[in-house]
Amino acid sequence: RALIYIQDIFYSDRFIVDLEGIAQTAKVCNDSKIGERVYVGEHTYIGKGTTIGDGVKILGNSYIFDDVRVGDNTYIYPNVCAYKGCEIGRNCIIHSGTQIGVDGFRFEQDIGKKLVQKIIHVGKVIIGDRVEIGANSTIDRATFADDATNLLDDVKLDDQVHIGHNVKIGARTLIAAQTCISGSVKIGEDVWVGAGVSISNGVKIGDRTKVLLNAVVAYDVSDDEMISGFYAMPHRQWKRVFKKLTEW
Repeated sequence: RALIYIQDIFYSDRFIVDLEGIAQTAKVCNDSKIGERVYVGEHTYIGKGTTIGDGVKILGNSYIFDDVRVGDNTYIYPNVCAYKGCEIGRNCIIHSGTQIGVDGFRFEQDIGKKLVQKIIHVGKVIIGDRVEIGANSTIDRATFADDATNLLDDVKLDDQVHIGHNVKIGARTLIAAQTCISGSVKIGEDVWVGAGVSISNGVKIGDRTKVLLNAVVAYDVSDDEMISGFYAMPHRQWKRVFKKLTEW
């Protein structure tokens, strides 16, 4: 009985407040589509052409731009922004301060002319079902209109995780706090990424790999590896290297 009770605490919806209705200070554009049993909190904006599924709860001071799609029973905490054209799946949890669909960090430098030119991003973010995104995380939109930054089903992000433009994250991957994933990285399914990890542009990480905390990953990693260190390498190799380091 005790085990059943503990499972019920962690896996039930008892902590999702059963709110319903549109707050007086909320702004919902006329051509948006709002499902049943939806709650839109104080000072929240729902843009033109946006679709909000059944049972969605969007708490106060959030801004959902035009043409966004939010799937059924998704819960969005206060101060969340979902930029134009982004898609959020069903049964997701988006924690406070998260920004979905911001521009990626891409600039062209002309040293001779002493100019820095911003590259406009016109792609989108697509988030699968049952994804959870921790507080103050940022997910950049893809660079081009025919592409998307993708988080597949059951991906879980801790707080303060940054996902760069064009990144693809496989199903059931878990990413701990303060990790930075640079542009065009591809992460496989069932991967574990520890806290404070940095992954360089364009790196591919295979399925079921474990990236230990504070690793710096600059090279592709195959399936079923465990890597650590700066620069990251197979963990057993890192332990051998570490033993040979000169003592201070």
